[in-house]
Amino acid sequence: IDEHDIRESFAALDDDKLGLLDLDALYMLYLGLGYPYIDKEELSRQIWPKSYDDPQQVTVEKVLRFLGNKTRDREAEMNACFSAVDTDSKGFITPADIAKLSKEVDGKAFSLEYAETMLEQSQSRNHTPGRLYQRDFEHLFTPQSN
Repeated sequence: IDEHDIRESFAALDDDKLGLLDLDALYMLYLGLGYPYIDKEELSRQIWPKSYDDPQQVTVEKVLRFLGNKTRDREAEMNACFSAVDTDSKGFITPADIAKLSKEVDGKAFSLEYAETMLEQSQSRNHTPGRLYQRDFEHLFTPQSN
């Protein structure tokens, strides 16, 4: 996440265009940018370590300083994504897993044939057909350098 992304997200959530976000909007920004889950109260404690009686709002500069100290755990995010599809923890994704996921997300399941084609296109050559292992799954979502 770079400064531009944070500023753009901040501006989109700043409904009044006053350069301030309240806790609810800040929480949406924090989670929307992919930072690790924490509850809203913990976020409040982290960004406003002192207790105030006034409604709390934050500027984009304070958000940039705060998020500049946070890092996203890409490995944990990828593990969570893989586990969400590999719901029975077998260590690989099958066409049936993809069909089930497509039904949960869109309400219409992909055919098994279509899901098999998707797996064939995405797995490495040295793996069992019809199985997408975590290494290949991670490779799908890793930006390739030009």
